[in-house]
Formats: sequence, structure tokens, C-alpha cells
Amino acid sequence: MNRRDSEILNDIISRGENGGIPFFAAKYHVSERTVRNDLKAINEILSANHLPPLTTRPDGSICYYGDKQAILGLIKGSDFYRYKLSKDERQIAFSLILLFSRGFVTLAAASEKLSVSRTTLINDLEPVKRLLRSRNLEVESHPNRGLRLLGRERERRRCIMDIILTRLGLSSAGAKQYNPFSSMILSLIGRSERDRDVIEQIIKAEERKNNLRFSDSAFVSLACYLTVAIGRMRTGNFAEDSPGPAKDRVPLARDLLAYATDYFSLPLREG
Repeated sequence: MNRRDSEILNDIISRGENGGIPFFAAKYHVSERTVRNDLKAINEILSANHLPPLTTRPDGSICYYGDKQAILGLIKGSDFYRYKLSKDERQIAFSLILLFSRGFVTLAAASEKLSVSRTTLINDLEPVKRLLRSRNLEVESHPNRGLRLLGRERERRRCIMDIILTRLGLSSAGAKQYNPFSSMILSLIGRSERDRDVIEQIIKAEERKNNLRFSDSAFVSLACYLTVAIGRMRTGNFAEDSPGPAKDRVPLARDLLAYATDYFSLPLREG
């Protein structure tokens, strides 16, 4: 199942999209024939997992009469041995492996984690280097030791957030998708979906406490900031002293981080 198939299935089951084949053709800028082929591939996967197929009506609308929770479980439970990464997804994932590394990363280890060949990652290396260099980070190669990312911790976190919020399309509260790729990104950050839900509840508690309400984009950005910060601190990586993510709300940002680190039993500072 590729990412588009996963998202189509998620939309049909979770969001009740009734635009059908024309809707998905317009959404992904592909032909209706391509969408029909996607639906055929999805139905083959459903059949292999002993689930009923999607049904396409004459008007192109799509419906599902089986257990929707079983479908969501299938989407959440998919892994990268069954999920085919696109080139862009593979390079994003490779970049994140380097961004979250503490020392050297070998191509063998990265290729095993992504279920691709070393040759594939060698071909991806230059685009990945360009992406990271644009964020003031350098990839250093050492024979027999592997790759090491050089740069400030704060630049790493900004790059990680940029990838999650813009390149993965998670910049709005309604963009949460249950697919293997987003699950893999959470695992690279070092957080589970449950931890993400806890972080969102912490932000909502602070909203109530301070009698305010963040916009959807601000809420998602804060959740992303805290998720990344917690993940990095858990592995002993602390940011250099600097104002928080929202300069006009430094006390609130500080309270949010203190609340989150207390919940996850982490120190705010190194040492």
C-alpha cells in the first residue's frame, strides 16, 4: 500500500468522503482511471486481510459496508515491509534519521530501517545533503564510520519541525492521517500516537487555564514543537539558550514545556 492508497482509504473510512472517484482524481491530480487502479489495489489488500471490499457505485461514489474499526487497525498496523515509500518520502525519512542521530549513522543501518538498498540511499544522499545544508546543517562522511550531522541543536529542531509541518502536510489540526508513513515519522521522533495525544491534552489544559484559544495552525505548531523537544531531550539533546517558539508568549511556552517535561519525567536543562 503506497501513501496515496493509504490516504484514500483513510478518507473513505474516517472522514466519510462522498466525492468518490472524481473527488480523489482532482485531489491527487491524477486520472479517474488511476484512482480506479488504486481502489483495485486497496481491495486486494482488504481481501488478503479477510475484509470486505470497497464498493464503487455507477456515479463514481465509494462506500464501505464492513467494520470500519478493522480498517483503521489495518492502516495503523501497516509497516514499511508492506508500505512502498515514494522517492520524496524516502529522502524525508533519511533526513530525519540523520537529524535524530546522536553520532554516526551507517548506510547499512539506515537502509535496514527504511527497508531499501544501500545503493538507493547513496543515490539519495546528495539531495538529502542539500536539504540539510539549506538549514545550516552539514552531513560529514567518514570511511568505515558512516555519516554524521553537524550543526546546532536548535537548527536541527527547526529543520525537523519544517519537515513535519510543511513537507508532510501536517500544518493544520485536520491533517492528522493514520498511515504507515506518519506512524514511522512519530517513531523517528521517539513518540507514539498516545504521547502525541497527551501533548495535545496538555496544550488544551493550558488554554483553559489561561482563558485563550490557539488557532488550528498555532495549536499544531505548538504540539509539534513539544513533541520534537520531548523526543530530543529524552535522548539527552538539549537546545542552546534562546527564546521559546512564540516570543510574545514566552511564559506560556515555558509553562507548556515544564508541564510536558514533568509528565514525561525529563529535566528541562542538561545536567
